[in-house]
Amino acid sequence: MQVKIEVIEGTVHVVGPYSTENNDVWRSLGGKFTGGRWVLPDNETTRQKIAKMFGAKSEEVEVFVPNERLTDDKIVQIGGYVLAERRGRDSRVEMPDGVSLAAGCFPSSGGTMKRPRVGIGEGVIFRLKCRKSFAEANGLELAVEKEPLIEI
Repeated sequence: MQVKIEVIEGTVHVVGPYSTENNDVWRSLGGKFTGGRWVLPDNETTRQKIAKMFGAKSEEVEVFVPNERLTDDKIVQIGGYVLAERRGRDSRVEMPDGVSLAAGCFPSSGGTMKRPRVGIGEGVIFRLKCRKSFAEANGLELAVEKEPLIEI
């Protein structure tokens, strides 16, 4: 899974891909970015916000995220999970660990020089590893394999 959440000595440590939206939340909770991670106070408000963004602690599952549920921008995400990012108009799209494309493709460029966009088009479906509680709360379809995986 792309996000690591730990409670250490009365603080909550969150490590994950860059997201301006998530960073704004961490700052609003009194978080500080240090040592490559966000350090937040361990209180009920912080725990509720994290549970809303990533789901309560539960087993990890793979789900399908259709493009109709998303907003095309420089960073595409659902809840706190980052699905894809394009850093520049002509840059390739990057997806963090635990994310892949189940269907569709990205254009070779997206947006403008000042405002790049991932370019999620019709037919794009992401496959995301997330907490089961998040998937259930957001009505996401579980990615259940119909055939056994090929041994390699």
